[in-house]
Amino acid sequence: SDFVTSAMVRRCATLADERGIAGDSSSPDPLVKHAPGIYLMANWTTPNKLQVLRPSKSSGMKSTGNGSVIFPFMYKMVVSGNVSRIQVPNAMPAFYFYFNVSDAKVSDFGLENSLAAQSPDEFSLVRLKQKGDSREIVIGKASFYEGMQISARKGVDPKNTIAFSTDSIGSGIFKVTPSNSLPAGEYAFLFTGSNTSARVYEFSIASLSPPEAAVEKTSR
Repeated sequence: SDFVTSAMVRRCATLADERGIAGDSSSPDPLVKHAPGIYLMANWTTPNKLQVLRPSKSSGMKSTGNGSVIFPFMYKMVVSGNVSRIQVPNAMPAFYFYFNVSDAKVSDFGLENSLAAQSPDEFSLVRLKQKGDSREIVIGKASFYEGMQISARKGVDPKNTIAFSTDSIGSGIFKVTPSNSLPAGEYAFLFTGSNTSARVYEFSIASLSPPEAAVEKTSR
């Protein structure tokens, strides 16, 4: 019947669109379309590969301080684990962001509670502080002054973010690299909303051994 034929055509079109969006996520070529997400170029492996950074949510929130101007309330997002499972032996790693430019969620892009993004510039690159068996980052602070007036700030302080460069290399494909070499430590790309929900794409910069450090210095 016409109804069944129409349904089959719509289904085939949907599958074709989904496959086109997903592309070939196993390809090491960054110009090949991958499933939406953040990928790390693992150029220290043989052969090279693009390793996906799986998003995770924070394991909780905590606050410190007493609300004064000198010791304001500091709201910290906590990430489980002392170190990331993604170990990067490279102080200048390259990341590739893949977006679905036809995502219907773009209609609410820019709203505070939206978790849809279409550009790496909507993310913050931060260094996570190791505390015991977890890691944390300050994402807000508040203090009282002149009686009952309140000074508050939401989001990651720009002073605590790490600069990176963004290059568009295709439809919905961006290459992202830190502006400067990253010292050994814990890092993450964050995408946050006003409701403190966050997507966390974490990774570690491993300590470079002397030979690797010499190669890294020479390459710069």
